[in-house]
Amino acid sequence: MERDCRAKQAQRTQQTQQPQYRPKQQQKANYVDEHAQQNYLFVASSSSSSTSASSWYIDSGCTSHMARDESIFLDLDKSVKTSVKLGNGTVVFSQGKGTTVIPTSSVKMVQNSFLLDMQSVQKCLHASKVNDTLLWHKRYGHFNVKALKYMQTNELIRDFPEVHVTNEVCQCCQLGKMHRLSFPINKAFRACEKLELVHTDICGPMKVPSLGQNKYFILFIDDFTRMTWVYFLSSKAQVFSVFKKFKALVENQSGCRIKKLRSNNGKEYTSVAFNNFCEEAGIQHQLTVSYTSQQNGVSERKNRTVMEMASSASSSMPSNTEIAEVDDDSPILKTKCLSEVYESCNLAISEPSSYEAAAKQDVWLQAMQEEIAMIEKNKTWYLTKKPQDKNVIGVKWVYRTKLNPNGSVHKYKARLVVKGYAQEPGVDYGETFALVARHDTIKLLVALAANLGWKLYHMDVKSAFLNGILEEEIYVEQPQGFDVAGKEDYVYRLGKALYGLKQAPRAWW
Repeated sequence: MERDCRAKQAQRTQQTQQPQYRPKQQQKANYVDEHAQQNYLFVASSSSSSTSASSWYIDSGCTSHMARDESIFLDLDKSVKTSVKLGNGTVVFSQGKGTTVIPTSSVKMVQNSFLLDMQSVQKCLHASKVNDTLLWHKRYGHFNVKALKYMQTNELIRDFPEVHVTNEVCQCCQLGKMHRLSFPINKAFRACEKLELVHTDICGPMKVPSLGQNKYFILFIDDFTRMTWVYFLSSKAQVFSVFKKFKALVENQSGCRIKKLRSNNGKEYTSVAFNNFCEEAGIQHQLTVSYTSQQNGVSERKNRTVMEMASSASSSMPSNTEIAEVDDDSPILKTKCLSEVYESCNLAISEPSSYEAAAKQDVWLQAMQEEIAMIEKNKTWYLTKKPQDKNVIGVKWVYRTKLNPNGSVHKYKARLVVKGYAQEPGVDYGETFALVARHDTIKLLVALAANLGWKLYHMDVKSAFLNGILEEEIYVEQPQGFDVAGKEDYVYRLGKALYGLKQAPRAWW
């Protein structure tokens, strides 16, 4: 083809040198012929390297690529119809939009273009299928991959894609689901002699201060002997002074010196004065890592032990005995009866949890009789035969001890309560109502009283709920211990509300 091009070029040169007369139309035709021959020659030279029909030119600057073979697509949405303008100006319409897989290793540059053989792509399409397991793992809130596989296998979710359990690790799960490893057991350091290691920690503040107005206590535990010293504190600022007293005491009594002190990072242990004192005394101060109380587990467990001992001791004390019995020869500092101690501090008071336990004490029997008398005085119920088609609700006794401000007993209160949880909505009650105190109103009233010099009085309406008239037909059992002789199978029909009924607040309001 190169030889033909040179021959024609020489022929045209000779014709130019020997001008001949030609008609104007013939000149135009020759011009068109020559122009067409030039285009034809150009196309022929550019297409000298033939390509197969399955080749695909890839241009990285294009937004979308086109292919004429439908079989190379993994998925194809034929509902997408877009217009494409070709290089010659014609417009064609696509038959769909889809996704294909291209192995980048097979794409090579040929004459300033990336030529891809789609036959090699078709051979590797099934081997290069995209795995969406990690994507669905993230979509389901980083759900377990095995659980996703179970859902997909048992078809618990419609149209769920195939899930493959692999060893691929989600980085977000590694950061968000990390947890601390358990501390090794029986591998902690143990001292070999007395005062080689001392554990210390502070417990508090307590809700109720002691008789000496102390809210904290500090523990010092010898690691070798597990001997424990307890000191009571009114504030954490006393830690340094208490430690100096403890150090002087134990070193004089044991003849040994404190070598190591282990505590947490509390400010009371890391003050400048405390650190300087430890340096001057040659004490190695070991501090635990922040938010790692396990490193000081000896003190933490001892705190719990002391709290449980105090709680058990306070609940098992007798009612009226001396605190301590001492010999006549020993010096007596001060003694006090427990009844006096009870009056000056708040202690846990044992209250009966059942009628059998309350019936053994006269104070509770009298309280129950007063409650029954108040109910009958208000005409809250009347005795009747048990209906066949009505729900009969049970009742129970609730016992409370009312205390004075100084801690002494004011009175013993027994209250008869209906088992409201057994009521059926729509049958035993309709609407309910909860009484809520508006604190803004109470604050306004107190502010007015303080400004105008008023006196405020607190009034307690005895058996307030017993005055609410019921609209529903409610039957309750006879209270335990107060069955009417000869009519044990009878029940009470309520005319007014009792404590525990769902509609009691609404009826009283």
